[in-house]
Amino acid sequence: MIDAGSRDIAAGVLEQVRSHGWELKKLFLTHSHADHVAGAAFLREQTGCEVCAPGVSAAAVEHSFLIPVTLYGGSTTPEMCSRLLTPPPCACSELSGDALPPGLDFERLDGHDMAQAAFRTRDGVWFTADAVVSAADLQKHRISFVYSQEQHRESLARLRPFSASTAVTPQAKATMQGWVYWVCPKTPSGSSKQTRCRSKSSTALSNAARKAGDAS
Repeated sequence: MIDAGSRDIAAGVLEQVRSHGWELKKLFLTHSHADHVAGAAFLREQTGCEVCAPGVSAAAVEHSFLIPVTLYGGSTTPEMCSRLLTPPPCACSELSGDALPPGLDFERLDGHDMAQAAFRTRDGVWFTADAVVSAADLQKHRISFVYSQEQHRESLARLRPFSASTAVTPQAKATMQGWVYWVCPKTPSGSSKQTRCRSKSSTALSNAARKAGDAS
């Protein structure tokens, strides 16, 4: 599973997983922000799954007080450490290639967070999470959080030539559902009904990276 979303979203996904007779073994987190990791502790408690996140983001997931510290740029007051910004701490290992199942790769795309990863399946589906923010989101919110502008621009530049059959990027509608992505077997009709995010073509991914780079 890639990203956990909120506890409620995680509980809904776990129900789907169990309804198919599957077992959740590993949870891969793209980065440490609460809207992606808040349900991780619940999933680990319920399933015993291994949780992995890239680089120093793994430490932030395990010691979640660090998440608002990086957002605010220093020590915070209890009033600023809301449940929205400070998810339950969760034991978390640093992501490495050895932890990935066959057919799943990752690429470091730091910048939006202090350490961030994008994941790619064997059939060319990229899960880029907040490494790319849609033009619609930028127009709606005007300001997008970036931990390091320099790293973020470098990651956007690296994204432009990426080849993908499908790219899953955050959309305005997805914020209402949670930031949960997972890969499930195709239905008899050939479609995958459980994907909780709108898809974009690789051309759109390149265009989104270009527009986000221009905006930043």
